[in-house]
Amino acid sequence: MPLKGMTLARLKEHLRKTAVIYIAGIILMCLLGNIIFISTRPQTPYDREVLIYVTDPLAFTFDLEPLNESLLEAGKAADDRLSVVRFEQINYGDPESDYTAYILLMTRMSLGEGDIWLLNGEAAEYLMKTDIFLPLDEVLADTGLEPYYYTNEAGETHFAGLCLDTLPVLDDLCGLQSRGGVLAIYGQTDNLDATLAAARALIEELEAMEHAPATR
Repeated sequence: MPLKGMTLARLKEHLRKTAVIYIAGIILMCLLGNIIFISTRPQTPYDREVLIYVTDPLAFTFDLEPLNESLLEAGKAADDRLSVVRFEQINYGDPESDYTAYILLMTRMSLGEGDIWLLNGEAAEYLMKTDIFLPLDEVLADTGLEPYYYTNEAGETHFAGLCLDTLPVLDDLCGLQSRGGVLAIYGQTDNLDATLAAARALIEELEAMEHAPATR
């Protein structure tokens, strides 16, 4: 026998009145799930790992994984304690349209995760406001990539990253929008020497791919 107490009109009215509660609950569950996952999974100590975040909602990392070995070798030359270099995708675009992704990203950052960040244009614009990235004036200024300058609210301008516009190979390799994209280094990384060495090696690998002869 069909239910008489609930109609489509009543269901719509219920959802209209309680939509905010449902959305808040979904965001909270995603946030708690992410924290539980990060805190309970087997982890390499932060000072023995270089984690490279690819920050774009359409990005993927499986075609970047063959670079792990060469980047690890470069990082170990700077710090022989290094044992892992890996890529991970972060689903981040415009926080005004995807607030859940923004909250998850802030959670990762608050836990100190991520050493090298490959940011799309939107992510760079928003995350630079947090002042979490290392000024690169004295460490990666000679890579050949154009500097990315950011001016904070105090009017101070920093060399905060490297522009990825000249590396469109990233678009095909991992789905990251290189136009407007930025490579940045987390300012509180636990293994700065290894991180910088891996970043330099990554740039060299990408430039080699960019200029490699096309094959049929």
